[in-house]
Amino acid sequence: MASQVIMANTFGAVGDGVTDDSAAWQAAIDAAGNQGSGVVTARPGTYLVTGLEGQPGLTLDLTDIVWTRSPRMPNWTRTLLVSGRVPVSTTDAAPVRIIGGTIDGNRANQGAYDRYQQEQSHLFLFSGNTGGPGRLPVTITGTRFQDVVADGVHVLANVDMTISDVTAYNCWRGGLVLSGGHNILHIQNFTGDGDVCTGAINLEQDSAGWNGSQASRITGDNIVQGGVRQGDFSGSFSIQLGDGSTAEFSRVEARVGFFVRAQNAECVIRDSQLHSGSHKPYGGGVRVGTVRFERCKIGTYAEASDPDYLIEFETSNRQVPADGPSKLTLVDCDLSADSADGAPFRAVWAYGNAAEVVFEGGSISGDFDKLVRAQKGIEVTVARPVTGAPPTVVEHY
Repeated sequence: MASQVIMANTFGAVGDGVTDDSAAWQAAIDAAGNQGSGVVTARPGTYLVTGLEGQPGLTLDLTDIVWTRSPRMPNWTRTLLVSGRVPVSTTDAAPVRIIGGTIDGNRANQGAYDRYQQEQSHLFLFSGNTGGPGRLPVTITGTRFQDVVADGVHVLANVDMTISDVTAYNCWRGGLVLSGGHNILHIQNFTGDGDVCTGAINLEQDSAGWNGSQASRITGDNIVQGGVRQGDFSGSFSIQLGDGSTAEFSRVEARVGFFVRAQNAECVIRDSQLHSGSHKPYGGGVRVGTVRFERCKIGTYAEASDPDYLIEFETSNRQVPADGPSKLTLVDCDLSADSADGAPFRAVWAYGNAAEVVFEGGSISGDFDKLVRAQKGIEVTVARPVTGAPPTVVEHY
């Protein structure tokens, strides 16, 4: 049986980009919730909306529709929130589906944000109920998120999300951000870009889901990350995993830096092009954990300010003590860099607690004088020869 189509225009939505249509859209969403299901949509147009709340079972068809955030909204105001109406359950809730549309944060009319004054003003936020193991299933397909002072899509905890064919443009904190545990996240065909900031993928698991778990399962394929960075690692392709999490990515093009932290977790990146960071002396950042690059091309990008290393591998820091194993493996990777200031390059700078750096084949080209500079106690292994490697493999200090 086909779901009933519920038109927001029936409840008074105008779609002229000036009239506040929030109440009309909320009435349509509530009508779908009251009958247990339904597809909420409207005639093509630009609708001024803010502060909407959805529920499990909601389908939003936003094809040929623009949602624009009302001006001067206070921090913590989201365009769409699906969280508080999700019940505690041992099984998954009814799925939420978002189809098409452009979600505009109206960044120019929100006031100051460049010091994160509005860092909680996300366009969409999803969370299941952490009181039980059940998750909130969410699919987002063919949607564009743009010009937001915080996140395009924020995933908190107990969510099973598939996000595909999505573009995020000028999203200040990130186009797609995951911050909690007990999540499943599948990313397919995602482009993040911008001329003021980025639409970055930023996985920063620092809170728990059901039963106190930070563990999540994350996969991503065909991801393009461009735009303008806002600091050392902010705006880069950033993967910071919670305890027990696993992440596998393929076909990533990270144009403005990358950062991976896998404390008591595992991350694999395959068949990708990764550009090292823009701030001297560091390159791409890897922190504690098990991180593996396979068949990746890793080099500097045009705007880089001449880092001394392609990868900075830190096995401990003040924020995250290294109480799990740390191992960085590069399998059949092509490493390249040219030094603008004449200073020699190293592929990896490794320091901190006992750890291991492993090279399995691949090649290296450019102004490298050593493969690795490593603190004493860190083991460096060349399991298979690296074509073009400098005579000095490792410098311990």
